[in-house]
Amino acid sequence: AQLMETRCNACHRQQDEVPGMPLLNAAKAEAKKRRCNLCHVIDGEGETRGPDLTYAGDKHPAHVHFPPTWRKPPTVLGWHIQHFLDPQSVVPGTEMRKFPFTERDVVGLALLVMSWKRTRLPQAWVPK
Repeated sequence: AQLMETRCNACHRQQDEVPGMPLLNAAKAEAKKRRCNLCHVIDGEGETRGPDLTYAGDKHPAHVHFPPTWRKPPTVLGWHIQHFLDPQSVVPGTEMRKFPFTERDVVGLALLVMSWKRTRLPQAWVPK
């Protein structure tokens, strides 16, 4: 059910609150609260200290780098969760600091980042 929210966000990306998307709604609020765009470009806005996250969900799983110390199943969701929990453990030398996220926060943020994909939707389908 959680991964379904990433599909829903293809249409509802620009909306802060969408019924039926509790994790992504919370993650969107958390991303605003933590001001992720102070370091990352998201939807064309933000700074370039960190990678552009606008279409981060398009990254092919084969291009996700798992450190040699990785002991969990090598999934993109797992990589994002661990990155939000402890950025240095996944990307040594990263400037991203460790935030006091809850487990729910990191799952929601991981799903949010994974939902940011290029989509071709008829304009009539995109909510205003």
